Amino acid sequence: MRYLTYELWNRINSDLAKEREKSHLQWSKGSKEYPEIFENIKHRLPKKILNVYMKEHRFHDFHLKDFQIIHGKEGYKNPVSASLTVIFTIH
Repeated sequence: MRYLTYELWNRINSDLAKEREKSHLQWSKGSKEYPEIFENIKHRLPKKILNVYMKEHRFHDFHLKDFQIIHGKEGYKNPVSASLTVIFTIH
């Protein structure tokens, strides 16, 4: 996740006030940018992945381990597939 990272979350909980303030601003910016970007690209995701994503509250508290776009052979009805590996975590 580019916008709302685990590292950013750790900085939000920093002992340093300036670090927390800077991180909160970055978090707010990411919280606004992410939904806009997602709306523009969600049509490119396989429906199966999109359904799981929406069902799991947009993978809140999940850690994305791997995401792959797999290019198959041309001439097939769906020559491209996707593989997504996520882990539910509570910090």
